[in-house]
Amino acid sequence: MGESVESTSANTGAKAPRSGGLRFCLFGVLMVVAALVITGVILLLEFRTLSSPEGAWPRVADLLPYDEEPVGWEVQAGMGYSRWTGYAQFFFVDDADNFSINLRLQVDLDKLDLLLAEDQIGRTVTASGTLVVQGRELRYVDFESTGEDGHYRGRTVDLSHADAPDGMLIDFLREVAGPAITDEDVQRELAPFHVGPDR
Repeated sequence: MGESVESTSANTGAKAPRSGGLRFCLFGVLMVVAALVITGVILLLEFRTLSSPEGAWPRVADLLPYDEEPVGWEVQAGMGYSRWTGYAQFFFVDDADNFSINLRLQVDLDKLDLLLAEDQIGRTVTASGTLVVQGRELRYVDFESTGEDGHYRGRTVDLSHADAPDGMLIDFLREVAGPAITDEDVQRELAPFHVGPDR
């Protein structure tokens, strides 16, 4: 009998830590799940906010000031800075000039050259060079690409300032069936913004 009691208390003593360890693991898993859910909700709320004109334009103005909102630019979506992408992003449509516009702000400097690289996967570069906007020389890359919504041509323009801690890019996209994207198109679309000294 004495052995049986000892054995039982020994077993009970051995099981207690396992039960406590299991509870600790479950608590840890629940904390991780809760953190992921909270993060997801925060990101969704931010996406909804930045995808509205009231949320998008003030954020854009903080990084790329303008005198007035560009006429015809309709906010489609907005995403805050992400370490995964390396930038914040805003999508617009200008139906009058048949443009889709992708504005990337707070671009990590190591991502900047990759986004402007001529050998970027998924597109064929057709030209590159510089253009002058408001008295400032900006580099650009012209390309063609096929996406889920069709075949289109684009121009990526580097709006970054040399002494800034991060970069800034804008893409102008138009279906290949439409007219080519010209320097005049870019100058007109960027006219409301503070790009160069001669605005």
